[in-house]
Amino acid sequence: MEDLIQNFDAMIENSGSKSIRFYTLLKKFGYEKRVAGAINVLEKFCKDNGYYTSPKITKDLELTSNILITKTQIFSSTDEFNSEAELESYLIRYKILKKIGITSTDNQEILRGTKDRVDYIGKDKEGNDVIVEIKIGDGWKSAIEQLFRYKGILLEKKILKNASKIKMYLITGKENPRIKYTFKGMFPSQTDHFKWFVYNYDKSLEEGKQLVLKQISLKD
Repeated sequence: MEDLIQNFDAMIENSGSKSIRFYTLLKKFGYEKRVAGAINVLEKFCKDNGYYTSPKITKDLELTSNILITKTQIFSSTDEFNSEAELESYLIRYKILKKIGITSTDNQEILRGTKDRVDYIGKDKEGNDVIVEIKIGDGWKSAIEQLFRYKGILLEKKILKNASKIKMYLITGKENPRIKYTFKGMFPSQTDHFKWFVYNYDKSLEEGKQLVLKQISLKD
């Protein structure tokens, strides 16, 4: 068990989290099924070692589910939308992007000659171009790579022309520590024009005001 804890702690220290399949985690504790006893053992193991899991470990969790284990509680609001198209529709309908300073947007910009499709291209209050990528989950580093790739293609095709005036915004439904660790490996010149937001959806609020975007610091 000490080896398992050391492995988890090392991964969390190096990349912010440890990723493991539910059935693999069960097997490490000698279980094949999601019985109540197994769930209790896993819950105690996490509590004793200061671990948080996303999603929460329950007997209803699919065995093939990927579990993210961290030392900090993961903020997540991924259950309110069934697809990214639903989330995008909500953002358009209630003009949510204006609340983070984007004054105009063109959604679904298709990059001709490529398989890429930018979720939004807009302008901020200073007149900078803003490329927006939206993920229901966390997207992890692939979402960051997408934004940098989009920026390169948009400049190459001359859809956008001034590289120094291009901002990149990532919106996710989960605050995955691995995203922050990805930024730590970048130069300031790469991150200065980047913003990361996590959305929170509160059903108890008035229609159109249920979704709030929280900016996450990239420097902590």
